Amino acid sequence: MYAYMWSIMLNQHLREMDYMAGEANINSSYHFVTEGMQFNYTSYNTNVEKYLQGWFSSLHNFDMDETYFNN
Repeated sequence: MYAYMWSIMLNQHLREMDYMAGEANINSSYHFVTEGMQFNYTSYNTNVEKYLQGWFSSLHNFDMDETYFNN
């Protein structure tokens, strides 16, 4: 249950970045597996490295708080 809630809040947190990446034909997805989280991406864009750096930085700095419950 915790992973499901965390996933929903992370999706909200990354929504704008993922939208902009999608416009640049950079697509990613993640899901939880027994060992942790699996991340997949596809891209034909040369800026994919910037996207991945931003995505993992956002993941690292993501903090769950009541803000996500109030929206």
